[in-house]
Amino acid sequence: GLGPEVDYMALRRREDAAAMLALGSEALWLDLPEAPHRGYGSAPALFGPVRDDDPADLAAAHAAGAAIRTLRPALLLAPQAVGGHVDHIQLVRALAALEPGLPCLWWRDAPYAARDEAPAEPFGAWMAALPQIAVPLDVDAARRKREACRAYASQLGFQFGGPAGLDARLAADGGTERLRLAGPLPDPAAAIMDNI
Repeated sequence: GLGPEVDYMALRRREDAAAMLALGSEALWLDLPEAPHRGYGSAPALFGPVRDDDPADLAAAHAAGAAIRTLRPALLLAPQAVGGHVDHIQLVRALAALEPGLPCLWWRDAPYAARDEAPAEPFGAWMAALPQIAVPLDVDAARRKREACRAYASQLGFQFGGPAGLDARLAADGGTERLRLAGPLPDPAAAIMDNI
């Protein structure tokens, strides 16, 4: 629903920054174009099949590998691609190809996981084989999650019919994060998880 005059990347980065602020974090952007800049010309196409001519998984593997080597994180956090957004699918493919040798917490993609009663789960069988960690959100964490999701104002109308629709779906999701764990949690992350 955005006109051709809109700088989609700049808009999305402003939304990312606002979401990260709500979560008490900061964004680090890699030089990778969003799906609309790779030929996905409509909102439904963002949740359709990945195009055969879209090499974003290869570019993301290269960029993520470089970032991992530079930053040397102890833990990765990544989407499960619940909802089937093509960018999320390509990132899962990139990390699977990269095999970074780090533990990873795979999150259910908010707010896409809450959009439908039975959202698409293109990697559902793979994720189901990993142990699940259920993390109940306290009032403050739930508020920050809501603010982070609401930061993506360009998506709220198309996805949920507006902020009230998002709030209803998040409430129906039960206030619990359901993560899948690949590898052992490092000690500091395990301590953080115990305190959420």
